[in-house]
Amino acid sequence: MYKTITAVALTFAAAVAVPATATATTGADARLCKPAVHTEQYQEKVIRIAERCQTTPGWVRRSVFINGRELGVMKLATEEPSYISVVNSYEEMPTLLVTARRAVETLGPDNELEPFEP
Repeated sequence: MYKTITAVALTFAAAVAVPATATATTGADARLCKPAVHTEQYQEKVIRIAERCQTTPGWVRRSVFINGRELGVMKLATEEPSYISVVNSYEEMPTLLVTARRAVETLGPDNELEPFEP
């Protein structure tokens, strides 16, 4: 029972889709997308925030990875943008990078994210 519920939550929270006018072109070529990637080393773990093009023009899906494994994140519908992750589901963070760093701190040096297997 819990495994099914967790799988649904992870699938829903696996990425954050937001309008990204800076990364997607406009006008006649609105379907073109220029994805960006941010990578950094934090406490001996590699954090990568990747943008992936969506089929909706002007929308980009942002995904967070820690040591190559996807971190389930969700953007909250609040006045100020904030995010939560499956590792820190009760702590709101102002950015995806801060969310990823906090997950690394919570995991510690000896723990990794479990692979997502629905």
